[in-house]
Amino acid sequence: MPASKTERTDGTKRTVADQVSIELQRMIVEGEIDPGQPLPSQRDIAEKLGASRTSVREAISALSAAGLVQVEHGRGVFVRARSGHARPNMPSSWSFDGTLALRDAYQIRVLIEPFAVRVVTPLLSRDHLLRLGRNLEQTRAALEAGDYVTVAKEDFAFHWIFAELSGNQLFCDILSRCASLLPASLSPGESQTIAEHAAIIEEAAKGRAEAAGQLMYGHVMAAAKRAGFVLPETGFHSPVER
Repeated sequence: MPASKTERTDGTKRTVADQVSIELQRMIVEGEIDPGQPLPSQRDIAEKLGASRTSVREAISALSAAGLVQVEHGRGVFVRARSGHARPNMPSSWSFDGTLALRDAYQIRVLIEPFAVRVVTPLLSRDHLLRLGRNLEQTRAALEAGDYVTVAKEDFAFHWIFAELSGNQLFCDILSRCASLLPASLSPGESQTIAEHAAIIEEAAKGRAEAAGQLMYGHVMAAAKRAGFVLPETGFHSPVER
């Protein structure tokens, strides 16, 4: 088993299945296995990583639940291609599910999320800031461990905190629907995301709602660009001098 950190972001010990999952994520993210290609057999993975077949099965189940791989009975386990469309098996009553593209998600987020940050910043309590700080540290820890599925989850959780604290249920509903379009894992290059989150938290902690909102705008625009989309400027936000 390759060396890795032995604790999860919540402080509990990583299981062997966790470590197998992280190693498989690394192989997928770093291109050792291309989209559409099968993973090695469970036996080969177990032998290579010094793990039991049970741990390998648990790791594959976790990656399948996260949408990174697809289990095809009788054929094998295949790496999913990143898609700009909603996952067809995600239950929802939203009438547009299955028809929206990833670009659509970023376009609506860049309008809503900066406003949510402006609304929330003056209302942030010490507990709220501690929650944001914990999220930031958990994202860093997951990235350092190579746990890219957890990085994606913590990244979404950061954005969810502001939507939730805004008290606007429609914001929360829209953001939760956008989640079905977002990648299930983030790559090692997403370390810039952490720096952007930290800058937003810093301004919000100072009570600077306009600056924090502008930084959230720039962050969502940058995230869209990292995903391959260049969104038009809205004209509502100017660069922040920090």
